[in-house]
Amino acid sequence: MSSFLFMIILVISANLDVLTLGISYGVRNTRLSLFNITTISLITFLGTLLPMIFAKILSNTFLIKASNIIGNFIIILIGCFGLIKYFCVKEKEERKLEELNFKKIITLGFILSINNFALSVGFGISGFSTIITSISSLIVCFFFLYTGNLIGTIFNRKSNGYFIELFSNIIIIFCGMFNLFL
Repeated sequence: MSSFLFMIILVISANLDVLTLGISYGVRNTRLSLFNITTISLITFLGTLLPMIFAKILSNTFLIKASNIIGNFIIILIGCFGLIKYFCVKEKEERKLEELNFKKIITLGFILSINNFALSVGFGISGFSTIITSISSLIVCFFFLYTGNLIGTIFNRKSNGYFIELFSNIIIIFCGMFNLFL
């Protein structure tokens, strides 16, 4: 029971960036449909499952550290790009509801999977159940994206989204840097 609880805590902590991302998209008035959320969650599921299956082959410390650095660097770049976009927009026009295209959804799913690669390898080496861990990651990812997008949308309505968008990009950069130096 205690190892199951430990695994759930690790899965939640590994997916906190997903919650931040959901909030960020909600604040930007970008709608994540159930199809989009399911697609991202399934890619993240595979990004958890496959590294766990091949954990013994890929247990080289360099690969674990490199994947963590790459994943967090990408998160930092996403936050920096959001800040640049925020400060480069001269006029703050009324924001229209935006929906991500399929290519962006697939890319986002892969980025989140890269970020979880090292932890998934660690799960596999540590002997956690591959199926239970991967399904838990799928459920947490889906819940965090849905809830985060909902929370971000609510904040956007209350503040018109401009200050919150700045804040969410700073949070994304901070989370990436924090995970990078852990």
